[in-house]
Amino acid sequence: MATLPYHDADKAEVLSHVAPFMSDDEDILKMIMNEVNQLASVVRGPVIMIMVQQMGFILQYVAEEIRGDRELCMAAVIKDGLAFEFVS
Repeated sequence: MATLPYHDADKAEVLSHVAPFMSDDEDILKMIMNEVNQLASVVRGPVIMIMVQQMGFILQYVAEEIRGDRELCMAAVIKDGLAFEFVS
């Protein structure tokens, strides 16, 4: 992460710790995931992995191009079987 622009590295650090404290408020989840989906791809994957491992249903808010990632989808479904609906 040292080679990323500081704002992406900072966002990634903060957002990777947000999942345990996220509410079920759909508007808040969408806002947070909008920020995550805009991160540089180098950090976006690991941040999303941390998030789906804690809250599998968050997969529904992940950018479409990332939803096909096998490891990510498996982690989401293991945590929450209902996340299977959002696997692409």
